[in-house]
Amino acid sequence: MQQRRFTRASNSQAHPGLPDAPKPRRSSAQVKADNAVRAAAKEEAAQQKATKIAKVAQIENEVRQKVKETDLEANRPKDKLSIPRSQRPRAPPVQDNATQAPTDRLGPAGGIPPADPDSETARVDELSDPDGSNVESDVDMDLENDAPDTAIKKAAGKKQKKGLIVRDQINAINFSAVMPEVSPPDEPTPGKRRAVDMKGAEPQTKRQKEAQPLPPSGLLANWREAAPFEPTFEATEVEDIEHQRAGLTRGGSVDEAQDEDASPAFQFGGIPSGDEEDVERKAAHQNIRFRSIAKIRQKKPGERYRHKDLPPETAERFSKLVLPMACDSVAALPPWESPTDEELADLWNLVFKDTHPVTVDLRAGSLFLVIKPLIKHGISQWLTKFAKAGVKALEAEYKRRGLATTAEQAELVASLLGDAEDIESKKRPFLWDSVYDDPNAEKSGLFQGRLVAHVFLEHLITVQSLPNQYRVQEPPIGALILAIQAVHRALLYSINGTFTAPARKGDREFSKQNWGDCKVESANGKIRTLKRSTVFLKRIKNLSDVQWADIKQAALNMQRGPPPQKAVTLDEEGSDGEPSADDDDELRDPRYDMPAVGAQALDGAE
Repeated sequence: MQQRRFTRASNSQAHPGLPDAPKPRRSSAQVKADNAVRAAAKEEAAQQKATKIAKVAQIENEVRQKVKETDLEANRPKDKLSIPRSQRPRAPPVQDNATQAPTDRLGPAGGIPPADPDSETARVDELSDPDGSNVESDVDMDLENDAPDTAIKKAAGKKQKKGLIVRDQINAINFSAVMPEVSPPDEPTPGKRRAVDMKGAEPQTKRQKEAQPLPPSGLLANWREAAPFEPTFEATEVEDIEHQRAGLTRGGSVDEAQDEDASPAFQFGGIPSGDEEDVERKAAHQNIRFRSIAKIRQKKPGERYRHKDLPPETAERFSKLVLPMACDSVAALPPWESPTDEELADLWNLVFKDTHPVTVDLRAGSLFLVIKPLIKHGISQWLTKFAKAGVKALEAEYKRRGLATTAEQAELVASLLGDAEDIESKKRPFLWDSVYDDPNAEKSGLFQGRLVAHVFLEHLITVQSLPNQYRVQEPPIGALILAIQAVHRALLYSINGTFTAPARKGDREFSKQNWGDCKVESANGKIRTLKRSTVFLKRIKNLSDVQWADIKQAALNMQRGPPPQKAVTLDEEGSDGEPSADDDDELRDPRYDMPAVGAQALDGAE
């Protein structure tokens, strides 16, 4: 007969995780009362912790002041020379009368006369051993021969390190906040499995019970976010930094500054011990290279600096002075040339030399590495204005003429552009002012065409806020050529009556790669320069002051409306008279250039 299995009464609650296990519950009033008591206890614990932290800070401050006073006292010159105990000369051994007596009798009896104190031998002996420290008696020699081979061990006590008592005082302060038990604790349910209380918290392990709470620290948890952001720098030697600090902040000597706060223990808030003084002294004079953690982070690829990365007091003047000065400088250069790093640093120093001077410093985190991309970006935006102004100028010309259809617009573009296939062609009707009113009239007003003037106005607006002392005195030949190329680009992409730029971004950009001079292979296999940007450079360099004034006036007329026509004569100051031999008939302006026949007639009349 099979025996029936019975369950013992002691095992009825062996599985406390079952749903039918009893769960003690508290009333709502009891829960509210417990929460109120816990909140009050938590607030009191926070106040106690703040008080204890203040006490620890007071103890550490007192210790720092004491260490500082000790260092000053140790480094202060002594009134008399003191020799360490380990380096003092050894005293002569004491001899008894029994040993001394035969020696005294041996002198006169043995025939060895005593040494004359005034003799040369006595003086030599006195100089070589003035205190008798090198004299070794017979007694000492006998003791050394009879000494056993065992070494006598000296019972030395444990050396008490400096600062240990202070650290014990700090550790004695209990920072663990004890929360009172406001309700009876939940008893863990017994069973074969690991006991879990009703709150769901597992009991602490042995390692967790033996672990001590960490001492308070002055390092903030969010120190990365709270650190001030400044440009990083490659630090020099620690000793050099201390010399600079001593000369700049206090104006005293280097020794005085190092006596006060040059010790590493004082700088980093530590409490030195006697065994580590030599190590700290050697480390302070080593060539240490470090990088500050409270500095501006390095930009990721694709990110760029913004004006907020500059010193706050320089951002406004940088936008109003430095960037327009950079554009004005580039405008005086040949087309598509960029300023050098030295020129960029000079532009910045013209405005901020007294407050934030810079040099061409390419080390990581320098201020120059923030200034350089910002100026480059400002110049890039200045070039973008030319490209956009060329398209807007063409649209304004459509509107002025009342051209609504694509065919009419394409006809106008073809008449203004000239030869669309030859990019080096000098036959560009849009350069002349007279063409816009009567296409069949004689060409006059070179580089004063409405489209060119409309684009050149963007440069004049950019630099109009600059004071005279910050402006470049050379004529803006680069800006005028860029304006011509921007109009050429707008007409070339609108050859069908509608502006259609290339689909690829790199091909439609108004950049040096697409519109600057380049090397090409000719039909006979030779390499030559394709003058995409310098085709008008010689003619523009030979413009007179009067022509430059009229070109600028034509650009300003696009903003204020055309003023009355100004009569120009050949006797005005700044006129070049006969055109340059480098120019051809395509770019001769009858308003300013004297014909060759007329010039010869005047020479004959003289």
